[in-house]
Amino acid sequence: MKAIKYFFLILIAFSCQSRHGRDSATLEVAKGGLSSTPAEPVEMLEESGDIEAQKADYKIKQPDKIIKEADIKFEVDDYIESRKKLEDIISKWGAYISKEDERYTNFQITNTITIRVLSEDFEKLINDIGTVSAKVDYKTINAYDVTEEYVDIESRLKTKREVEKRYYEILKKAYKIDEILEVENEIRKIREEIEVAEGRLRYLNDRVSYSTITLTIYQQARYKYRPTHKSDFFERFYKGLDKGWKGLLSFIIGLAHIWPLLLAMGIAAYFFIRYLRRGRKQNK
Repeated sequence: MKAIKYFFLILIAFSCQSRHGRDSATLEVAKGGLSSTPAEPVEMLEESGDIEAQKADYKIKQPDKIIKEADIKFEVDDYIESRKKLEDIISKWGAYISKEDERYTNFQITNTITIRVLSEDFEKLINDIGTVSAKVDYKTINAYDVTEEYVDIESRLKTKREVEKRYYEILKKAYKIDEILEVENEIRKIREEIEVAEGRLRYLNDRVSYSTITLTIYQQARYKYRPTHKSDFFERFYKGLDKGWKGLLSFIIGLAHIWPLLLAMGIAAYFFIRYLRRGRKQNK
């Protein structure tokens, strides 16, 4: 009977040791699949498969990601009327103004407008805007292909989420405090990487979905002579007296700030003059 009891005790101890070994090994495997650099989890996680295959498959299913931008500047004959026409055109294509900088000088009226429009209406809006111009200074259109960056981020993001899922599974099995803290720390790191990647994807999606047009319009204004007002003699004389009085007050206040220094200099000068006088008397 005692032998049977000893047998069961040995069996239970062996089972606990095996379970602890499996959990520790699983934790080490997950840690090996995660690092601070974006590329390492992709390389270490076997469940993710070939990353290049994921990219190729995504490119087949999804269209290219193109960011379109335009920079246009032209002169108009009537600024007020042209501004109203532009508002109608922008509203027609469902676009919106995200920024506007309007300035007036004696020679020119200038307005720099930043317009956001759906990518499919980008070229159409530019063509309609051109009908308002009297003279085009320049028109620059750029297209940036960010498909490769987008695909790369999405593929790595998928892998990071799988790594995060594995860590949560390990966390459920962990029973030691140090193991729990270690797994939670790794979850925090991978969560930060996921949030950064998600933020970059949101930014790219916004720039791809909505194109940006920076439009500068201006109207040459006729110069109007504005004579400068010159003060008469008495007004200038009064201002001179006022400035002189204020200057005198400032000088006196300045002396008040340095009176200890002036006092020390006065005492030093007094003893120096006495010394010189004594020397002259002795020489006589």
